[in-house]
Amino acid sequence: MGSYNNITSDNEITASFDIDVYQVIFKDDNGNIIKQEAVKHGSAATPPTDPVKVGYTFDGWSVDFSNVVSDLEVISTYKQKSYTVIFKNEDGTIIDTQTVLHGENAVLPNEPTKVGYTFKSWVGTYTKVVESGEVVASYEINIYEVIFKDYNDDILKQEWVEHGKGATPPQDPEREGYKFDGWSVDFYWIEDDLEVIATCILKEYDLPTEISKTTPIKITLAHAMGSANIALMKTYADSFIAKMKAEGYNNITVEIPTGAGNYDTLKNNTINQINNNEMPNLVQGYPDHIAEYLNMNAVLNLNPYINHEKWG
Repeated sequence: MGSYNNITSDNEITASFDIDVYQVIFKDDNGNIIKQEAVKHGSAATPPTDPVKVGYTFDGWSVDFSNVVSDLEVISTYKQKSYTVIFKNEDGTIIDTQTVLHGENAVLPNEPTKVGYTFKSWVGTYTKVVESGEVVASYEINIYEVIFKDYNDDILKQEWVEHGKGATPPQDPEREGYKFDGWSVDFYWIEDDLEVIATCILKEYDLPTEISKTTPIKITLAHAMGSANIALMKTYADSFIAKMKAEGYNNITVEIPTGAGNYDTLKNNTINQINNNEMPNLVQGYPDHIAEYLNMNAVLNLNPYINHEKWG
């Protein structure tokens, strides 16, 4: 400073300066200007209020602006928010705990199990998470089919029963020559599909106290034996007839016809005779053949006769 025109004597001239001023621009992470400020060289800029971004926490500014020496662009920085998502079983047991970033999805754990129930769904927010929370497993109780059947596989009743509950049986079925003896399996605690079969036993009949000595009585044995065994059986039959005659029963005969040849033929012949109501008194056969005769109501229980004090 000082005059330096038309100098007529010694003079002192001093230099003067204007301080540099810089533009400091504060922007968000999308490039939007939040604040613009003129700052003198070496001075500090004044930041705006911390900007807000949904799902994020403000984490400061990208560069230092406490000693500005040039034009400066300052960008806001953020940290994505995270939340805790807890997966629980129906009883409150923790299955999994996850940290999930804002707006993202939790990873579903394996579906839990519960005896007697089927997993249905997760109840709670686990997609596009924006806050901490719990997700709870839900279930549907299992329902089972219970079928009550008669001895011949006829369906008596069909019922749907929840796990752990009991089925209600139908009325006791009737079968000629038999009495109902209960059901094949327990059905008071159902935990799976179940088939329940009616069981029955042969009725015990009142035995006669006397046998007629005049009415003809013929005993027929159907069999598949060869000649040697037929001869032996006839010996037993002759001995039986002789004993009965000695007691005055001259009206009893025993017929042992020629054998059927094989057991399958014997079974088929017997079934035909049963259907024609011409069945023999005694039949030789295998247990599975007898089971078929039982289903045709053609078998009588001989135990009362065998154990009878007079006729046994």
